[in-house]
Amino acid sequence: MSEISDILKEMRSLRASVDKVENIVERRLIGVDDPLEDELEEIKMHNKLKRTGKEEYVSLKEALKSVGELRSSSRKTRR
Repeated sequence: MSEISDILKEMRSLRASVDKVENIVERRLIGVDDPLEDELEEIKMHNKLKRTGKEEYVSLKEALKSVGELRSSSRKTRR
């Protein structure tokens, strides 16, 4: 049962992070704030990786699967 509660905590934390990112994106898209210098650099890097095909996207299913594998391997090492 604690594993489920841990997952729920992580999901809530992720949701809060996503909400923050959505708010930032909304503010940038409607032009309330200009992007900061480090954000401009990240945008340039993202666009460069996108053009060269070196940017890799992972499905949520695969990400959750890999998190599960990490958890199961860490439990094995603790025993």
